[in-house]
Amino acid sequence: MTDSKYKAMVAAFIAGALLITAGLTGESIWILFNSIVALFVNSALFQTLFLVLITIASFGGFSVIAGGILIALSLRRLGKFIIMLGTGMGIIGLALALVFWLLGGIPPLSANFIIGVLGVGFSLYARVLGGKENKE
Repeated sequence: MTDSKYKAMVAAFIAGALLITAGLTGESIWILFNSIVALFVNSALFQTLFLVLITIASFGGFSVIAGGILIALSLRRLGKFIIMLGTGMGIIGLALALVFWLLGGIPPLSANFIIGVLGVGFSLYARVLGGKENKE
């Protein structure tokens, strides 16, 4: 295992643990995308595809950890994609989480929000490291 794969896996494990602790998943953003796109495309295949994406995203931190393992196993693109699903596309998902937390009455500087920000940060770092190709 190369150094960047190992670092990506470790960053994904840290990110996953933080996201699990914060209760942050990527599910809400994928449900939103499904609702928007369903206005224009109405097919069973499309709905099935989004059901799979939403299911993976609903595991949040567990999906991020799985993505880190996939990167370590040299399945970089799949691992990065799974991490993206688990975090809800990173920054966009975090921004939506902030909106949902504010609407739900949770202050933005609460422990959950700070832990969530750290989790998303580590997951983005894992995706960057996972994208580096090393000559073995």
